[in-house]
Amino acid sequence: DLMRRVDTRKQIMYITWRTKEYQDQILVREWITDLQLSYFFPRELEHLVTRAGFELVNYWGDWERHNFWEMPEPWQQVVVAKPLSDS
Repeated sequence: DLMRRVDTRKQIMYITWRTKEYQDQILVREWITDLQLSYFFPRELEHLVTRAGFELVNYWGDWERHNFWEMPEPWQQVVVAKPLSDS
């Protein structure tokens, strides 16, 4: 199970996972995990990477390396960056 709440003003996603562990189709353990994730908008993330002294090499929308900008609804931002050159 997964419950999610988003605070758009603070850019925080509150996620609660309910995990169940079964053995031979019998529930043996169950636990809840709460997580708060900050999220960034694409242009905001690009700005932060640059301010930190890096340049973007790749910007993917998932771990399979699909182009972020070509995906209809990317849910991940996978950034590959390298330090800015001194030249």
